[in-house]
Amino acid sequence: MAGSTRRARCILPTLYVGGNNISNLKVFVAAVISNSSMGFGDAFVARYDAETGNFEDQLFFDSDLYDIALVSDNLYPATNSNPYSIGVLYSKYSNTMDSVIFRSSSNGGVSLDGRQVIGVTQNRFRKVALAYGICPSRSNGNYFAVWEEAENINSTMGHIYTSHTNQYFNSAFTSPINLDSLDVSAINKSRNPTIACQYNNNDNDSANLTEIVIFEKFKPSNQTCDLSGYYNLQATTSNLFHVFNFTEPLVTNLQPNINFNPFDSTFMLTYFDSINHKLPFLINDFNMAFPNSWSHLTNGYNDSTNLTIPKPKVELNIGKHQGVCVWTADRTVSNGVSLFDSPYNIYLGIPGYKKTGTDGQFTIYPNPCRSSVTVAFQLENTEETTFRIYNLDSRSSGILINRKYLPGKYIETFDVSSLMPGVYIYIMTWRLYSRSGKLIILK
Repeated sequence: MAGSTRRARCILPTLYVGGNNISNLKVFVAAVISNSSMGFGDAFVARYDAETGNFEDQLFFDSDLYDIALVSDNLYPATNSNPYSIGVLYSKYSNTMDSVIFRSSSNGGVSLDGRQVIGVTQNRFRKVALAYGICPSRSNGNYFAVWEEAENINSTMGHIYTSHTNQYFNSAFTSPINLDSLDVSAINKSRNPTIACQYNNNDNDSANLTEIVIFEKFKPSNQTCDLSGYYNLQATTSNLFHVFNFTEPLVTNLQPNINFNPFDSTFMLTYFDSINHKLPFLINDFNMAFPNSWSHLTNGYNDSTNLTIPKPKVELNIGKHQGVCVWTADRTVSNGVSLFDSPYNIYLGIPGYKKTGTDGQFTIYPNPCRSSVTVAFQLENTEETTFRIYNLDSRSSGILINRKYLPGKYIETFDVSSLMPGVYIYIMTWRLYSRSGKLIILK
């Protein structure tokens, strides 16, 4: 219709799967659907049956929300939850006073039975993020929140605050800490925070758990952004945050996302290198002994460079005990396309080979590895078998197996200590079958 205007709709979803077997798996989805020029809209949290995909219940609905985050303690349930808890954090607009609100479920997502207002302001709350943390010395389990506060709706930068539940997962939150105040160059020049906390059966070296917050920091000197990191090794009992740097200072880096791998006690980090149009994947040990030295598993797991606002995410694949990355790439027309990458799944384009249908016939571990890697496999027939490793430039880094095996189960261990740290491609072949993926070597 002539003279009409069309408002864009933006859907910002987050989801979590809870449960411990197929019969009780639930998918929880939270999203803000915005058609406002001010950036806020309607939000909901819904529960679905994971096996059938059927909608079960809407746990939450509210209007005038900027952002929403959803986290669960399903792997390491908090005290006072049954069978596990869920945390929901959101920022809500008001004409007079914006607020950051935490909702929780103590009953595995049957209902949201807890509510706390953890921040109010006459300014504007926008981006929020939420994480869960637990360790043997702090075994109650806590939720850790981070959020962005800007002076007004038109401000592109602001302050970053963090807080956490004080004793139990649904206890009152501690007094918020202004993180950007710890770095003079970041004060009121920060935005887009992300957070991750240690959660597993290990204490860190401080007999506590580690919290990491990363956000964008504006650099007036060249009108670009870089990433600023903050970590606390006593996250449940102190405000001892330390600043760390991990990116090249002359590169514009945006859209950070961080997560924790409880199986190897490492933090996994990704972001958008907007100069080189790459999505790096970095990890660091939970003790942060070398906070400025993160291991680069790859400087860019994306094959295509058609990136504008990729918003990369790193998540944990519980079954594989490794991280996976998702992001949005551009198309020449229409909407973007969601893409996926993982260290254990890579398309190699090898003609004449096909994968077997039984995953149990091949296993490689540990992955990531440091000095050695073990390959376990089973053959039904006598086979000429090869196992090769290549770097990402497709240059061979060695043939570790090239021999005939009789039918049976085999376990072979190889020394890889002479290889440089990084991401390698492995290919194991016999007859018309192959196994392939990524092998990550650390030092």
